[in-house]
Amino acid sequence: MGQSWIEFWDQQQVMDDRSWEKNAELLLKGSAGFFPFQPQDRVLDIGAGPGLLGAALQGRVAAYTGLDTSPRYVAQARERLGPVPGFAFHELGEDYLDLSFLAPQQYDKIVCASVVQYYRDVGEVERLVEAVQRLAAPGAQLLIVDIPTGHGGWGDLLGLLKSAWEQRYLTRVLLFILRSMGSDYAQLRKSVGLLTLREDSFDGVVARLGIRGEWRDDVLTLNKNRRHYLIHY
Repeated sequence: MGQSWIEFWDQQQVMDDRSWEKNAELLLKGSAGFFPFQPQDRVLDIGAGPGLLGAALQGRVAAYTGLDTSPRYVAQARERLGPVPGFAFHELGEDYLDLSFLAPQQYDKIVCASVVQYYRDVGEVERLVEAVQRLAAPGAQLLIVDIPTGHGGWGDLLGLLKSAWEQRYLTRVLLFILRSMGSDYAQLRKSVGLLTLREDSFDGVVARLGIRGEWRDDVLTLNKNRRHYLIHY
């Protein structure tokens, strides 16, 4: 049996901390007008990686919980931010969409960045939105970032290069692309693929759950051709 995306992200060597930091910087800057982090906010970060978004939010929010499927990333995040009051990190279990262990905690801002493209199908996306709904404080928002909507591999690559040029980050992105071409990432993308979600996929999910959502085209990552979805609970 071949490698899975979960196994890849626990072992990957193509994305360094500076890339995580850059995406955290873009997310915070690009979302400030519609998803501002406030001092009273309790934040849930699904797919937190090594905790770089959490590091950027240190001192800016009341509490932060990071979740990831990777034991390696959870260990790195705990080493980086474990002593910070109100900050915690948890490893997701085999059913990575089961968030019931967090109850009865509630969250005001929930982020899921660069994750849903590795899900199996839109049914898993619906389970994510529903699981978050059970943990959402009144008026909470869920921001799902970096959603492939049909540009394909070449479209993603061109968007990445254009964004890197605009952000003056081209050298690092070119090095990332070179590392990726010879890595398991390229092989997995060919064999397993990424989940592509049409506009009506998310619109159907929020309609069934009785909540409200909207597509966003702000620059929130280096993947310029990806879209984002904001859900209001």
